[in-house]
Amino acid sequence: MPTPYDGNLSRRDPGRASRLISLGKFSAELGFHPGNVHEWWYVNSHLTSKSGEEFGVVVIFFQRRMVFMLSDKGELRVRKRYEKRGVLQSARNGMNARFGESHLVEAGRGSGRFELECLAEDAELSLEMFAVKAPVALNGNGRVREGVLGASWYYALTDLRAQGTLRLAGKDYPVEGRAWLDKQWGNWDFCGLGGWDWFSVQLGNACELLALVPFHPVTGQPTSRILTVVYQDSLVKTQRNFATRVTNKWSSPSGAFSYGSAWEIVAPGTKLEMHALFGDQEVHEGLWEGCCDVRGVFEGQPVSGEGYVEQLRRRPLAVPIHRAIFELWAAPFHYAGQRIFLRENFGLGRKLARVGSVIDRRSRAEERRS
Repeated sequence: MPTPYDGNLSRRDPGRASRLISLGKFSAELGFHPGNVHEWWYVNSHLTSKSGEEFGVVVIFFQRRMVFMLSDKGELRVRKRYEKRGVLQSARNGMNARFGESHLVEAGRGSGRFELECLAEDAELSLEMFAVKAPVALNGNGRVREGVLGASWYYALTDLRAQGTLRLAGKDYPVEGRAWLDKQWGNWDFCGLGGWDWFSVQLGNACELLALVPFHPVTGQPTSRILTVVYQDSLVKTQRNFATRVTNKWSSPSGAFSYGSAWEIVAPGTKLEMHALFGDQEVHEGLWEGCCDVRGVFEGQPVSGEGYVEQLRRRPLAVPIHRAIFELWAAPFHYAGQRIFLRENFGLGRKLARVGSVIDRRSRAEERRS
């Protein structure tokens, strides 16, 4: 049984330790970041009950809604697909995200231990999780381009051990397994973003891979590629010399969107095949989030594992070109709290960030009143 990560960076090679993030820094970023249009807390997990049932679970806390999806790996179907709208309550310092009776909290600042409680009508999930490895900053520094003008900050714990109870239709399942936790916030430029493919892979050799491929809003072609590999000793390697390829597809019942249901991830010395356990894992129109089996070769060695793939699909721009150009150039001003872009490009961040924060506070107040 792996032991909890103790946050001690000095016991590792100094060259490797310089790439790690302390649990204390990660904990500080888990709180709410005012002035950002988008922010979410994300958990996926692969769980096995004592009686042998296998489940895949996704829980996402957005600023104004919660998503819960439970996939039964044995029956190859979604047992519960649940969305609830409201207003998230979160502390600014440390993780204490609460959405109604559901919550995701850190059990002690910088401890790397988390408690997840999620109530979704006749389904209820209660998990205790602890980090086995150091947190990861995507792209090396956590900064990720989101469209032409947007940007976000992205941190992850790619290997947690989880145990708890899943209650489904009145029956309790004691469960345990592996989990993955993401925290992301920022201001997305959705006019300059056509969607993305996101891959989280947990291999049996205690390595994880995180791949992100965003798409152009008009051509549908990848605009960038980021692959982060986390090794057993928490060494992190980021590379762009890789490719993803869809090898099978699934179409939503409405026919509005087509999603991948099988993929290849190819990098030097690595070729992984991911297969969705079943196609119908659409959260809602335009968003697919599915558990997958993983097999192939990783850095010359045969491996197997499990993972999740998230696919965001958006319809091509159906607006006149002058409207699209206006939206792109106006984005840093009408996105509440577009501080990152303005500060780094025009030096106007402080003044307009105050305006953005006021807009953000007013919109939240209006939602609470409604």
